[in-house]
Amino acid sequence: MDVSRDINPRSFACLSALALVVLSGCSEASMTQPRRPFTLGPAIQEQCGQEGTRAAFCQPLNASIAQMLAESRDAAWADAMEQRIDEIMQVNGKYWAEIRSLECRRTLCAIEYVAAIDPALNVNAEAFDGLLSLLEPVTGGVGYELPNAGGEGRVVGVMVFKRASAAN
Repeated sequence: MDVSRDINPRSFACLSALALVVLSGCSEASMTQPRRPFTLGPAIQEQCGQEGTRAAFCQPLNASIAQMLAESRDAAWADAMEQRIDEIMQVNGKYWAEIRSLECRRTLCAIEYVAAIDPALNVNAEAFDGLLSLLEPVTGGVGYELPNAGGEGRVVGVMVFKRASAAN
């Protein structure tokens, strides 16, 4: 049975957000400027190279990213949203996840982040809730970077948001 066609893409956005909250703790990671153009990193690309349910999120994710990259950029809106997204990645001035790629265009934003797998719940839930009044989750997914010698495993998340209807 192919469950990938029966899964609502919004479920993956929620799964990605949930994984972000459950698996991530506070770190010293930082981001100086949003990186453009948006690209998916190796962990998510590898995940999307798999078959079956493990990669079920990839088709809607890739379609959403392609749609975003085809949009023109509304500089004022996009800059403000990139700043808001950057802010939710911080708790008390410290980044709890490293932003690897972040870009907004006219109606869509995409972010890829990586965080240590840590049971500490040190995320900025209030800022995230505020962001959800401006952006609606479209799709997303989670991949993992396995530890190398002496390292620790990390969770890699990717999410695509669209401009909320009231904000259009």
